[in-house]
Amino acid sequence: MISKLTKMQESHPQGRSLRSPARLLFIVAISATFIEIALMFLFEQLPAIPPVMENFLDGALLAILVFPVLYLFMFRPLSIHIVALESAEKLLKDQRDHLEELVQSRTAELVESERKLTEAQRLAHIGNWELYPDQNLGYWSDEVYRVFGMTRQSGNPTGEMFMQSVHPEDRAFVAGRIRQILADKQPTSAEFRIVRLDGTTRFVQVLAEVSTDETVHVERLFGTLQDISEQKATEERIRFLAYYDSLTGLPNRALISDRITTAASIAHRHRTKFAVLSLNIDRLKTINDSFGLPVGDILLKDFAVRLKECIRDEDSVARLTGDEFLILLEEVEGTDCASSTAQRIMDVMQEAFHIDDHQIVITVSIGISIYPEHG
Repeated sequence: MISKLTKMQESHPQGRSLRSPARLLFIVAISATFIEIALMFLFEQLPAIPPVMENFLDGALLAILVFPVLYLFMFRPLSIHIVALESAEKLLKDQRDHLEELVQSRTAELVESERKLTEAQRLAHIGNWELYPDQNLGYWSDEVYRVFGMTRQSGNPTGEMFMQSVHPEDRAFVAGRIRQILADKQPTSAEFRIVRLDGTTRFVQVLAEVSTDETVHVERLFGTLQDISEQKATEERIRFLAYYDSLTGLPNRALISDRITTAASIAHRHRTKFAVLSLNIDRLKTINDSFGLPVGDILLKDFAVRLKECIRDEDSVARLTGDEFLILLEEVEGTDCASSTAQRIMDVMQEAFHIDDHQIVITVSIGISIYPEHG
């Protein structure tokens, strides 16, 4: 359609130049002159007629002879010109309608693409951002605003607005990383905490790059920001389960073993002593069978709380198995200190445990080992 319209535009001016108004008027004037001369010659050969009749015949013959000339050299080219203009206008209208349809289609595709991108960012908790250091202005996607607990009505993003959202304890670290990327101009990443407007703390991961001009001056920083709070919570949960008992929250066998190894190294180096107390709750299986596992679990939790109240802050208590616990007493002078702690535990455990409507009394068996006497 465009090529057709172009051809018409190329050919049409040439047609107009061949039949320009001045040329047409010249042809008409020459034709009228020759016709008038022919009429004068004709009237001289005819018998005399009244002047009125002569003028009438003169006008009629002139009109009859001039009309074909006007049609051939003016009206017909004009009609062709009008038809060509109408055809060109129709082509232009069709082309305009087609372009409008293309624009609407592309606009709809862009809107749909932006909607899908926004949904993907929301599901992944990841957004994109830009910062222009010279103007101290930036851009945040909707997801970045959401991660910070803000909306676009909160204001246009700036460097100060971002730093105010960073956790106070992490601001020095983040400022250092910003200085580093501005100096090195190399991609970087960082994990830190932010404080949302509602006061809650979130963990985020930022990936950043720089864009420079021909003088290697940083024009723009850009990258992504992802909320990794759930990932951090999962990692913390995995770490907790690896080293702590899920029921009582006490260190498990792996963690207490590491602490005993460290205590042995310190005691050997400084020629000091430490003690390990091994405890068992007597008849725990009978209690579970009599009152049920839920009651037994509550008993274990309360037992762990009482154990921690019987030791110093620098000591450790761990749960090894169902009814077996271990206590690490660091820097003891001898068996007397360990024995007094064991006696204190037995005295505390004599008091009944009140669980639901039950009063449960237990007994405890305790074994004592002293390093380095007992290996």
